[in-house]
Amino acid sequence: MNKEGFSRGGQISFLLSLLLIILVLVASSSGVFIKETYIREVKYFAYQGIGQDIVNLIIVIPAMIVTLILSYRKNDNALTIWSGILLYLLYSYAIYCFSMHFNFLFLVYCAIFGLSFYLFVFNLISLSNISSNYSINNKLIKLTSIFLIFLSLLFYMLWLSEIITALIKNELPKSVIENGILTNPVHVLDLSIILPAFIITAILLMKRKPIAFILTPILLSFSLFMELAIIGMMIVLYLSGFENDISIAIIFTFITIISSTLLLIFMRNLKVEIIVQEK
Repeated sequence: MNKEGFSRGGQISFLLSLLLIILVLVASSSGVFIKETYIREVKYFAYQGIGQDIVNLIIVIPAMIVTLILSYRKNDNALTIWSGILLYLLYSYAIYCFSMHFNFLFLVYCAIFGLSFYLFVFNLISLSNISSNYSINNKLIKLTSIFLIFLSLLFYMLWLSEIITALIKNELPKSVIENGILTNPVHVLDLSIILPAFIITAILLMKRKPIAFILTPILLSFSLFMELAIIGMMIVLYLSGFENDISIAIIFTFITIISSTLLLIFMRNLKVEIIVQEK
């Protein structure tokens, strides 16, 4: 791709990213301040939406603004975190689009979902197109790979224990009943896409494949923002009078701390040597 083409693509991406930030601001503000947003949902599901909207307003949107500006200034670490946020939005608004009852924000949800997908793909292609040699400490590679596999196995265990129990008893899973939905979209996305991606990335990282050095910090960023959103949901549920398993809250807090720590250490220690190709 020539420099001029990349510049045009980067400018379009920047403008679409600004639009995305505005749309997330509209959706999250509406969820927090407009009662009618989740009026068709059962209270348990509605309060989760409000909890995530609060996290979006306080943490996610400011992080989007900072990382977008730094990404536009050619900061690769910022672009990586920005990509992780895009994956978080893609994941979250897939749930909003397919599981929330139809409301006045439906087209906003669709726009966020679509923009997040295409911007994420654009960023991934941009990062992959840079010919680079990556080097990092072997111990850090093993530690990060183990964490990614541990995280995926943990959630496989959590979700499958609920699903298999429901299948054996020929009844609906508890989370489906509590949220008043047909199936749990978290189960679908995690079991089918996210958790396999964590395992595959961990394996590729141990083999030192270049794509793994791109995907690993993206997945760690995604994990960080996703766990923060879950903690926000649990806090709002607790304050609204719903009982929560304290052990689950502790697990998510622990995962958040590890994800953020590993992300910072990984990016700080990753050495990237750009390969200049002679014409």
